[in-house]
Amino acid sequence: MNVNKGFQVFGGTVHTGPTAIGDNAHAVQNGVDPLALVNTIQRLLAAHPETPTEATAVTDEVATELTAEKPDKRKLQRLLDHLAKVTAPVDPVAKAVNDLSAAVTATNP
Repeated sequence: MNVNKGFQVFGGTVHTGPTAIGDNAHAVQNGVDPLALVNTIQRLLAAHPETPTEATAVTDEVATELTAEKPDKRKLQRLLDHLAKVTAPVDPVAKAVNDLSAAVTATNP
């Protein structure tokens, strides 16, 4: 039996930030702390064992670089590019990595 996990609004106006509905859904607010997104990715990696194990190590490296006194922007970009490649087959994780990359770019122009 399929279950509809959507929502309905009857009348009025709804103003929401990012909204996610359904199994393994997630939403990311622009301007979120990149480390919060790293935590989201770590949770998603644990929930998706089909993701290559290498992704966990790269995510940890990203977290280490983000917490450095002066993060190396080039290294961080290389790590994020690599993380995007290895997580591409697992859509929820790939989406979160994309959000992280955008957040890092926004906070470290």
